[in-house]
Amino acid sequence: MKAKRIIVSLFSVMIFFQPILPILSLLIVCFIATKQISATAMEQQVYKRLLVRIKEELNHPLADSYHIIVSLLHYLLMTLNRRYSAQYHLPFDAPKNHHAFEFKQLLEKHIRQYQQVADYAAMLNVSRITLNASVQAQYGQTAVHLLKQRLLAEIKNEILFTDKTTSELAYEFNFSEPGHLMRFFKKQTGQTVTEFKEEYKGQQFTAE
Repeated sequence: MKAKRIIVSLFSVMIFFQPILPILSLLIVCFIATKQISATAMEQQVYKRLLVRIKEELNHPLADSYHIIVSLLHYLLMTLNRRYSAQYHLPFDAPKNHHAFEFKQLLEKHIRQYQQVADYAAMLNVSRITLNASVQAQYGQTAVHLLKQRLLAEIKNEILFTDKTTSELAYEFNFSEPGHLMRFFKKQTGQTVTEFKEEYKGQQFTAE
């Protein structure tokens, strides 16, 4: 059966969340049922509430849903990891590849102001080569690719959930002129801004 197309705020990462949510729920249940992770009834309720909250954000997305989902999912996975590590007496150390993680954190904070990898390398006090190697080792993608995808996600969010014009968006995201923003968007998505909006409206209509 053809899967129902998921309507979210069109962040690519959010599109990924919906189909894995039932799988994540099942895995948690299986881990607990097989005692791979011990959890009290209260802890199980916490896990359930987090999954329900993520599902609510996916079903009724708003401008900040991406950030909420990422935070909830991160909290859930870190909580499970802590429980698993404690149960099996495993070392619970910070990841060694910290530049890659810090890069993603900085993208969340500064993507509207800075769109060059060199800017983030400077913030981390490392070279572009070192940062890119760290990102590739951790995520299997270049730092430039991650930056462009995060920038695109932020632009999509503004297009769908605000009434800002292309000129206003270009100014807000530090494009020298609206045409540059439109070319960036078309290159990354294969669509114009107008086509993107129309497709989203059509998906909403279909979902309803």
